[in-house]
Amino acid sequence: DFGAVSSIWALSLLLVPLVSFNLAPVAIRAVVKARQAEEDDLAAGFILFTRRMVYYTAPVTVLLFIALVWLNYPTVFDAAFGATVLMGFAVVIMALVQTGAAIGVALDKAAASQVPRELLRPAILVVALAALTWAGQPIGLGLALLLFALTAPANLIVQHLLLRKATAFVHAQPPRYDDRRSWITTGLFLLPTRVVNENAKMVMIFAASLTLTLEQVALLSVAISISGLLNFAITAVEVAVSSKGRPSFWRFRG
Repeated sequence: DFGAVSSIWALSLLLVPLVSFNLAPVAIRAVVKARQAEEDDLAAGFILFTRRMVYYTAPVTVLLFIALVWLNYPTVFDAAFGATVLMGFAVVIMALVQTGAAIGVALDKAAASQVPRELLRPAILVVALAALTWAGQPIGLGLALLLFALTAPANLIVQHLLLRKATAFVHAQPPRYDDRRSWITTGLFLLPTRVVNENAKMVMIFAASLTLTLEQVALLSVAISISGLLNFAITAVEVAVSSKGRPSFWRFRG
């Protein structure tokens, strides 16, 4: 079950950038540039355009996700059909969260935009899993997928509340879409690099699920997660002893 859940989670996260044509990394350049030029209507146009692209591609995304699960994991599809469909809708919602987070950073609201995405989902999962374990409720394939799917709308709601004031200007004037072709071209150009750099773990898990057994995929998922924790520790030490932090580090040793 854990191997199946890991494979489907990986597939869903890999589809997220495709839903929005990878417009999230374009937000920093487009929104900041427009706001600095005092072209709030163009910045508003980009924000509304990203949402519109997600809405347009939503039906295709849901159907594509369901089809890929059915083709690659037929036993999982039969065992958790309802949860699989909800995961398809969760992919669309996660695309809105991802683009919203990038737009929040571009509007100088980094903390408000990243908290829902980086902290809320793990917090919800930890609390839910702890409650289910305490109640003695077995956690099967369908329930695990359902919990993951429910974190997406929770993230979107919290993000909307935190960024509501910062994005109030979007509806204050008619939006402009002059650069929409450039936005899409840039997003698609950056897509391969982003998938490899930001979703390398998901790429490995999904690729492994195409050839390995689900038990082997589960072991691989755990191993990659543990190595990620170690990599975080190594990065933390490198930052602490970098050229910027070295003086305080050596004073501490002295």
